[in-house]
This record gives sequence, structure tokens and C-alpha cells, in this order.
Amino acid sequence: MTFKDDIAHDMAETIFSTADLAGSITYKGETIPAHVDYEGKPGSRYAARVARLIINAADVDLPKDGDAVTIDGHAWTVRIDSEAFTMTGNGFSWTVYATADERRISR
Repeated sequence: MTFKDDIAHDMAETIFSTADLAGSITYKGETIPAHVDYEGKPGSRYAARVARLIINAADVDLPKDGDAVTIDGHAWTVRIDSEAFTMTGNGFSWTVYATADERRISR
């Protein structure tokens, strides 16, 4: 096993363990562990509820704008754009934003 494999295994067993730290969401039809924080995003072109998702890169190859997510039985949509909802990753996890009850704001 390589060092990178060790880190990926440790993340799956600790950070993304639904028995310890993570919750569960449905991402494009698959139930996966995730960390969910609800927040507002100032400067967004959307009026919506906003959630920041931290997901295991082993579970989602590459998040895309428009991906469907279900959190606690409610439909959310991944939003990735250069204005307000950026995506970051470190090879082990992704941080993306999702919106619900979305209304576009004209500026």
C-alpha cells in the first residue's frame, strides 16, 4: 500500500465514517458519507438555501454543476461557477456548494 492509499483509507475510516463524524447524503442516486454545513453565500446570483458539502473523492470522481443531491429527504443541486460557488479538492476530498429552493436574482 502506498502513502496515498494509507491516507485515503484513513479518511474513509475516520473523517467519512458515518458511525463517527459524517452524515449520509444521496449524490446522483448513490448514498455516500458527507459533511454538510448550511450557510449563506454573499454575492451569489441565487436566492436560495445554501449548503457546503465535503465529500470523499473516492465516492465522487468529479462533481459537476447541476448534480442532484438529496439531504435529509430534500432535493438540492450542486452549483459550481466562478462567481460564488467554487469547487476545491485536494485529491482526497471535494468541497462543493449545493442550493435548494433556488430563485435566480437578476442584477
